[in-house]
Formats: sequence, structure tokens, C-alpha cells
Amino acid sequence: MCVLIIVTAIYHFMMRRTLKPLAMYPLQPADGYDQTALFDNPENVPPSEDTTSNRRIFCEKLFNITKYGQAELAQEFVAPLALLEAPVYESNVKTDVYVNPALTSRPHTLWIAEDPMDISKHEIANTRDIIPISDALARFNEKRKIVWDRNTVLETPIWEQKIDY
Repeated sequence: MCVLIIVTAIYHFMMRRTLKPLAMYPLQPADGYDQTALFDNPENVPPSEDTTSNRRIFCEKLFNITKYGQAELAQEFVAPLALLEAPVYESNVKTDVYVNPALTSRPHTLWIAEDPMDISKHEIANTRDIIPISDALARFNEKRKIVWDRNTVLETPIWEQKIDY
């Protein structure tokens, strides 16, 4: 790890040292080639008039989007969505859809495991006024692992129904 940090530091030092003149001084062509000639119009035609050049035709052939079948690819993704029917929402979901959930929802329930020494009952009694807390349907097994009944997962205090928009 240290070697990687040292290599990265050396790389950054060398890049900064190399790029510093390019950031401070204007770029001068090393071969004396005049770059403004690239922007000159060889036919001396004003840029407002439409001219067809070999470069433009080549670029249109090279970067032809319709050649890659983008429309067909998009239809493959859109067609299955059209078969889905719009979900039906409850009235309270429709009214609260654009409201910040921090303002409309109640605090989440803290779900702890029930233990044989009743420490969880003591914690629930002390914390109930601050945040909703429960030890229902969760307990410790012989190996001190938290277990719950797989058949009652939907009854757990932390389960929430997800709304598909």
C-alpha cells in the first residue's frame, strides 16, 4: 500500500512539473506550423453559405447513428413497458408523493432481539418515549445468533410496503 502511495505521489509530482509550462504560457508550435490555416476557408466562401467538403461527407459516413440501429434498440426497451398497466395508488400516496419523506413519515421502528435476561424489555421501557422500538419476533438462538421465524417476516416491525412509481 505504501509503495502505491509513493508511486502515485511521484506520478503527480512529475505530471505537475510537466504541465506547469502549458498552463502558464501560451502554446507555441514546435515545428513552425501555422495553426490558423486550419480555420481558413479555402474557397473564400462566407461561412453562412452551405459548402460540401470531403471531410464533412467522410464524417457523416463514419458517424452515422442510424447505421447502428439505435431506433430498433430503443424499441426493444420501450415495447415491454407499454404492456405494463399503470399502477393504482391510494389517495394518501397521491397527495404525499412530492412531499419530503422526512416531513410526512414517522421515525422507523428500531428492531432489537429478545434475550432471556430481559435486557431488551428494559431497553424498550427506557427508549419507547424517544423512538419506536420493538423486540417482537426476533430472539437469540443457542449459538448467540439472531433468528426470526421466516413465516412471519411480513409482520416484523421494520417491514414497509414499497411503492412503485
